[in-house]
Amino acid sequence: QPQSTAMHTTRARSRNTRVWLVVGVCFAADGAQTDSPATRAQNTATISWASHPVAPGQTVVLQGTFPAELCSVTFTPLSPSTRDPRATLAIPAQQSSNSIKVKVPVSLDMDGYNISACGSDPIAVNLPDVWWVLGDRGDTATPGGWLRVFGRSIARAVEGVGAGLVATNEGRFRSRLTEAARRGDRQLLQELLREAPEGVGATRAVLSGPSLPSAVSIIATLDAMLTPYSATFALPASIRPGVYTLHVANDVARDVLAPFSSFLNETVPVWTTITVAASAAASPPVFPIDISLLNRGCFNATSNILPPSTWRCATSALQAALKLAGQSSGGGTVQFPRGQFYITGTVLVPTGVTISGAGRELTAVYFEQHQTPQWIPRPSTTPPTAPNANALLSCGGLGAGTGTVWGLRDITFYATAWYPDLIYVSAGQRFTMERVRVLANAFFAQNPPQYHPEPNCSNAFVVRPTRGRDANYSQSDVGAVIRSHGRNVFVRDCDLYGTGDVITSSPTIVRGPPDASAIGMQWGLFEGNTIRNGGACHFMPQWEQVAFVNNTCAGTSLTAMGQALGTSAAGASTHVFEGQNRISDVWGNDREILTYDDAGGAFWGWATVSGTSVRLHAEPLSTGPLQRRVLAMILNGTGAHEYRRVVVPGGDGSNDNRTWTLDRPFSAAVGSGVTVFLQIMPARVKNLHVLNHYVDGGAIQIYGHGSDIIIGHNLAERTTGFWAWGQWRGWGTAAERKGTLGTRFEVQRLGGSFGVGMNPTTHVQFLANVVAEGNNIVNVWYTNKTQGDGNPGPWAHGTGIADFMDQNCFGVVDGRVGFLTPSDNPPNQYTNAFTVFRDNVAESNGGVWITGAARDVLVEGTQLRYSDHGIMVDKTCKDVLVV
Repeated sequence: QPQSTAMHTTRARSRNTRVWLVVGVCFAADGAQTDSPATRAQNTATISWASHPVAPGQTVVLQGTFPAELCSVTFTPLSPSTRDPRATLAIPAQQSSNSIKVKVPVSLDMDGYNISACGSDPIAVNLPDVWWVLGDRGDTATPGGWLRVFGRSIARAVEGVGAGLVATNEGRFRSRLTEAARRGDRQLLQELLREAPEGVGATRAVLSGPSLPSAVSIIATLDAMLTPYSATFALPASIRPGVYTLHVANDVARDVLAPFSSFLNETVPVWTTITVAASAAASPPVFPIDISLLNRGCFNATSNILPPSTWRCATSALQAALKLAGQSSGGGTVQFPRGQFYITGTVLVPTGVTISGAGRELTAVYFEQHQTPQWIPRPSTTPPTAPNANALLSCGGLGAGTGTVWGLRDITFYATAWYPDLIYVSAGQRFTMERVRVLANAFFAQNPPQYHPEPNCSNAFVVRPTRGRDANYSQSDVGAVIRSHGRNVFVRDCDLYGTGDVITSSPTIVRGPPDASAIGMQWGLFEGNTIRNGGACHFMPQWEQVAFVNNTCAGTSLTAMGQALGTSAAGASTHVFEGQNRISDVWGNDREILTYDDAGGAFWGWATVSGTSVRLHAEPLSTGPLQRRVLAMILNGTGAHEYRRVVVPGGDGSNDNRTWTLDRPFSAAVGSGVTVFLQIMPARVKNLHVLNHYVDGGAIQIYGHGSDIIIGHNLAERTTGFWAWGQWRGWGTAAERKGTLGTRFEVQRLGGSFGVGMNPTTHVQFLANVVAEGNNIVNVWYTNKTQGDGNPGPWAHGTGIADFMDQNCFGVVDGRVGFLTPSDNPPNQYTNAFTVFRDNVAESNGGVWITGAARDVLVEGTQLRYSDHGIMVDKTCKDVLVV
């Protein structure tokens, strides 16, 4: 009943539980879109996006353009061996001019399907949609190495809801396999692999190219990475170096090979190949530390500190070995023996050199300890233009950059006073770090002087020193354990303890908002690490093609922060896989376990689209180099919330500020030569946050822009839940903002960028997440309604949104600059669209809340137990379906 505004529910009660069984709810907003005549003129049905994975009996969401009359949807199985290959018709549960929501007929087998709606061209679902590929050397793979693919529908989805709540033998097997890998139980892992049920592991990759006499088919490795979102393929040692095309078939439609095609960057807008490179030399030369040079170069006149007599001073010996290794063709390994060693100053590692110990339990290196941080220039808010010369460990110092290769292995490093960045990987550097322990505590033995009253009982006090140190700096003055802007960065099986952020790609020692063009880190793997963080575990602005897998992150201070793909308009982050991690104890800042934060923007307004060319009707806020790795999204009409990547921004030297070039045209739903309302903003797209365990923290949220994101099969305990939280940030240049809104724009009520337009959250799927305990700490900022000046508190949002968030576990909300209200939102523009909540569970004290300027939301298969909350849908939303 498309025009219904009533929610029909049945409440089942028992002595111990309350379950809300929602039969159905559909909301359709009254009033027409303010479309341009050209966009309204499209009459032919088209499909531009479909949600998947999806099984028989589940609802698929289709985006496109559709007629007003209810029409049929056709499902055609793609596997030749399916039980019934004939097309099957279905009637939508909900249909509008922009979307269709329809159940996959239960009569069909689980398969890949071609879906056609209202006579449209078909779109395929449940076939592997590979978003990006990582090789054993990052952007390349080697013979005998591996490829990992990431995307959606890579393998069959586990049936049921969450880990341990599965219904089939295959599902139970996959769940046990994932849990064994997460615990690191290798014996159980091997036992499970021998028990693999038939059909598991049928996902395969096919490589073809001129270097091969025939195509090579590789079955996915049967390990914990074989999920609906990822798979590993071991390359044969006999494969020749070369460039290959990639096709992938999953265990759903085994006979159908889907080609790999994705957007990489402006230079490679159509990415369809992978590169296999020759293997590196197996045994680089070893340069042992010269023990005759020990016990030299340790005394420092500034610090006036000597190490204990049983330690060996290794500054001169290390520098000598590094010099020899650097002069060797191809570099080599500088080898520390067993023992404890003391070094002063910073260490510049030549390119091609790895520093190694006898094992992290056997070799420890202690950096010089100082009472104050002035021995190295204090952190600056200016991003370094080259490798950070202040870092304790970096490669080559100033001037070293792209093409350098270095690493650390089998050693322990201690920093027990103030430190800048401990390890700095500059842009373009290849870096490998394995089995390394870092214990970096800038407040070790801190015990500041104490004030004592004079013995004669006067009011005077005397300062008496203590046995500890007085740290005359704060946590924000301390650097990161690893700050990386590198390319092909591998950090595996390490134990990392840091005072502040442990892993970050922020370009400054003091965290600040980089621009959209700043390069963070490209091509990386962080796997199997134990991380204890005083700040953030991993701060991820500008990450591209990076996997963060099977790590344990635990906050170790009251200021331990959450993880972010970007904050305060911190640019683009694409192709990030965050999977099978345990992240806990996020108490500092605003406690976000995961956030995207508002993405900023270069333009919000009318534009004319002709093929791949976009002509803006007004000047953008910024152009040229500042607008790399961005996208353009339509905000109105039948093509609303379609997006395309920008390959040539305005003002790049070859065109004027108002002419921008896209990677491909918009769909037929938009047409060519039409006027649309457009937002240009940094791209945060095609990321995966799956199979993680989140404990004691804030929200897992897309706050601001995020598109084509899957947050699935996660387990959460005592968090603020899972949220899609698109943002309206106002619009205008700095002068316009000050003129129209006065000093209110000068005050940061929410953090992030103001006046940058609409930052929508779109095409986000929350799949089979389980909230085991819905309790959480209510942030007092949320209830601070005033600041004494009559203005809303910094987190009031004008609508009390966050108050409701603390009572629910899943939802869609919209945000605004603190002094804006819902009435300030642009009419007929939506902050959230095409959001799917499927098979999510709240075991206690949780609910679902869909509110704000949201459209096309599906809530399906939700289970709520032991809770006073149900499923609440506000009438401000449009085209919401709850089943």
